[in-house]
Amino acid sequence: MKHLIGLIALAALASAKAEPCLVGAHLASWHIKPGFESATYGVYARSCSGLTTGVLRNSEGGTSAYLAQTWSTADRRWSVTVGGITGYRSATVSPLVVPSYAMPLSARSALRLSFLPQSTRGGSAALHVSLEFQP
Repeated sequence: MKHLIGLIALAALASAKAEPCLVGAHLASWHIKPGFESATYGVYARSCSGLTTGVLRNSEGGTSAYLAQTWSTADRRWSVTVGGITGYRSATVSPLVVPSYAMPLSARSALRLSFLPQSTRGGSAALHVSLEFQP
């Protein structure tokens, strides 16, 4: 079940013959409350239509997979990603709502800062950093 969302997204991308417009690497998260993992590394891909899928080590030390839709401003700096994520103790699938800002490093790469709001009682809000590339 942990990777079901990722598999569904990969199947959707393949069936739509969509190539990723963007690929990224999750690097780390800094939580407001202590006791959560900061090494939240993983990978993700986003199609040109905004379909986004990824897998990462979550803040509880488990594996999470997510499927979402991302909407971005015309300059692609500001985005919001909305979907579902697996792998947390509180629910089989948890809601995912992540606003973010990309700081360009070059014409084809950016450092993305994301705000992860606290989604469950006992959880923690966090700032997350990822590195992304346009293939």
